[in-house]
Amino acid sequence: YLETALLDDIKKEIETEMFIPYIQLHEFEGLLFSDVEKFSEINVSDESLARLRKIANEFQNPELIDDGATTSPSKRISYIVKKYHKVDFGSLIADKIGIETMRTKCSHFSSWIDKLIEITKK
Repeated sequence: YLETALLDDIKKEIETEMFIPYIQLHEFEGLLFSDVEKFSEINVSDESLARLRKIANEFQNPELIDDGATTSPSKRISYIVKKYHKVDFGSLIADKIGIETMRTKCSHFSSWIDKLIEITKK
């Protein structure tokens, strides 16, 4: 709904097909739950990987991981992986996961990427 409203509002001011709104449902770290095994890239313990794996398995879609202020993806990761720092490790882990894996596991994110690809064909 918000993405559609944002698009409609922008189109009132600018006639463009190049604006493709995307609002991440919760936060960036949700995408990292699409392959928690890649946290091994920052040398997390086997116990931490097992805990991350358990969280990932509780949700059908990593984009839906968030039950409240203390259970957001970043809070869960920071609680389990004490050394996790979004700026230092977030992009490294995302790069190791790869966009295709994220697209496979995160349907809303994948839909947005499909729209971006579609406009490049016009």
